Amino acid sequence: MNGDINIGIDTFFEEDYKINVDGTEVTLEGTGYEATIPAGGKVEITYSYTTTEAGTLVNDVTAAVKGTNISVGGDVEVEVNAPKHTVTFHENGGSDVDNQRVVDGETADEPEAPTRENYTFAGWYENGELVSEDATYTFTADVDRTLTAKFIKKTYTVSVTPEEGGTVIGAGSYEHGESVTVTATANKGYVFVGWYENGELVSAEATITFTAEANRELTAQFAPQVVYGDANGDGTLNDDDVALIREYIARFNYDANTSSVNVEAEADFNGDGQINMKDIILLRQYIANNG
Repeated sequence: MNGDINIGIDTFFEEDYKINVDGTEVTLEGTGYEATIPAGGKVEITYSYTTTEAGTLVNDVTAAVKGTNISVGGDVEVEVNAPKHTVTFHENGGSDVDNQRVVDGETADEPEAPTRENYTFAGWYENGELVSEDATYTFTADVDRTLTAKFIKKTYTVSVTPEEGGTVIGAGSYEHGESVTVTATANKGYVFVGWYENGELVSAEATITFTAEANRELTAQFAPQVVYGDANGDGTLNDDDVALIREYIARFNYDANTSSVNVEAEADFNGDGQINMKDIILLRQYIANNG
């Protein structure tokens, strides 16, 4: 069955519209167009004027076509196609993000947040300018757009803490994959014991190097230095220690297994568990050789 259709567009921008009736382009004459089309026929109206909000024009045109001037003996399919814009995403080494075709004036879909191993997302850029720090950036489409993701390497904090008896260096912020070197130095009278993390020994070396892959919290442990033969505990070996050990032996009470003279445990120069003439002989030799 055939039907009559009258198209009227009330706008100053008639030249921006194209009208197709059943696949044949027609032109407006004056303010409208009249045609007879088959039932089930198709009227397609497109427009290219983009300086006015697309939604307003779409509604106006739709109303004109679907208004009381349409009289057909069957269904008439009416399509109003607004211009679309292409949104292109450059992932820059990150995970895939789908490009979009968005109707003019409508809101682009939130993109899936891009990720990149060992990197942190730092924003969407357009023409070298930051447009959003939000990975799921969305906006109203009015032109074609190309957005490029920026990533920066993850950074980690390396903290180094000395316990009593020394100093440490090497703390700071490091990029993923960067080489890190930390060094512990014992104070006078102390020796370095080891680097510890979470209560576990990491290394007995005073200087260690590793690759930054996570935050690290390292603690350097030190211990008082043991100077064997240092009978008076002053940290040096000299004739005073020899004299004190000699006096300790002279006043040793073998029945009570003790001496009235007090000496440090380090007076046991050879470490055999006894303080006797052997320690004096070895201590005097050490002093003579080391002046």
